[in-house]
Amino acid sequence: MIQLNFRNRIAFNYIAVTAALIAGLFFIIYFTVSDIVYGHLDSDLDAETNEVYNSLVVLNDTIIYANPFEWKESEHGQIEVNPTFMQIIDKSGTVIKKTPNLRGTNISFNPAIKNKQYFNTILAGSPVRQLQTEIISPNNKILGYLIIAIPLEESAVVLNNLQYTLVVGYPIVLIVLFFISRFIAGK
Repeated sequence: MIQLNFRNRIAFNYIAVTAALIAGLFFIIYFTVSDIVYGHLDSDLDAETNEVYNSLVVLNDTIIYANPFEWKESEHGQIEVNPTFMQIIDKSGTVIKKTPNLRGTNISFNPAIKNKQYFNTILAGSPVRQLQTEIISPNNKILGYLIIAIPLEESAVVLNNLQYTLVVGYPIVLIVLFFISRFIAGK
């Protein structure tokens, strides 16, 4: 076993405890920022869902689009910086309406999901944050599903940059603290 002098033992013990504390702090920072980012995306999805729900009317178990202009907004018509993709699926899984920016693709539908749920998936090869919720008639019968998706690219860049910064910064901080603690222990 290697014998460390007194100064190195103090520095090593200090760094061991500090490494655990900093690792915990970095995990808390990453997951807090991740929670905030996904919370913001989910809030955007909720706002869009409320707009769409306000434009739908259920009459005799039929979904009627009371406000067709909602489906024609620019964010639904083209692939832009922050597009919003929407589609309505009947209870058998058939697409009955979708925004023009989906072109030849469809947003993924998961029939196992009940109620409102957020999740990440892929749309046309790109990651998206998606919300899937039921469309329910006044007599509590499921008529179909509203599915809304927004791109995850910008959020993924933020989270990847943060992760990279924390992973690279972690050993640098520990090395600097080791030499500082070694210097102080020598005094």
